[in-house]
Amino acid sequence: MLTVEQKEARKLGLGATDCAVVLGLSPYKTPYELWLEKTGRAEEEPILSDDRLHLRHAHEETIAREYARRKNVKLRRVNQTVVHRRLPFMFCNLDRVVIGQKRIVECKSSSGFMRFTWGETGTDNAPIYYILQVQHQIACAEYDDGEIAALIDIDDYRTYPLPRNEKIIAKIEDANERFWNEHVLADVPPPPSTRGDLKLMYPINNGNFIEATPEMLSFITQRSVIKSSIKTSETEVEGLEKEIIQFIADNDGIKEGEKVIATFQANKNGTRSLRIKEGK
Repeated sequence: MLTVEQKEARKLGLGATDCAVVLGLSPYKTPYELWLEKTGRAEEEPILSDDRLHLRHAHEETIAREYARRKNVKLRRVNQTVVHRRLPFMFCNLDRVVIGQKRIVECKSSSGFMRFTWGETGTDNAPIYYILQVQHQIACAEYDDGEIAALIDIDDYRTYPLPRNEKIIAKIEDANERFWNEHVLADVPPPPSTRGDLKLMYPINNGNFIEATPEMLSFITQRSVIKSSIKTSETEVEGLEKEIIQFIADNDGIKEGEKVIATFQANKNGTRSLRIKEGK
């Protein structure tokens, strides 16, 4: 768990969890939101509540012990912040390192609902934002490789080896350097990437109206046409499905020769649903 001092230090640079945000690959935060935090315009909002965060850190010890047992290695904590040698604004905090090896072990616990984001154990098919986090750590610590040890739900333990990748590290270092120098130090916001960013950028209206440009009139017209076509399409699909279901009635479905092209069958709860074999 980060100390109060480490949390304060995060405002002075880019940590490993900021890496995916800078690259626009985080599902939790945008580059614009990160810029607001780093320039002191907004406080960093925790993704998890204090209680849930406490439990995650409690699981970290269990995961680390399991990693050491299965790999037959010894681990040690790293309490100090590790700073990149060339880019002093780029730093990280490590969960564990393997004693006698230049390997980082990043411990993760994940809800069973997020199981689909994790690939098979032993592969590098972990969530991209965690992969970038570890490569950022490897760059700062100047280590040879890293590995994610993940506990999914309560008993699904997996590991994801991540050797040092110079191409990824170069992209991380370049993106971090540009973000820090061109946006944070220059006090110039990165372009908004979501509607949420725009709401943060323009939180209140001033009561004025501005004259439409030809381009904006075109955008507004296109939006109206697209929304209308979506609504029409949904209505048409609903009507066609009604006709198909009425034709099936109390049968299992429809076939064309030997091929089943549509079914209207009950699931385990007894609810019937229409399924169409696409391409027919």
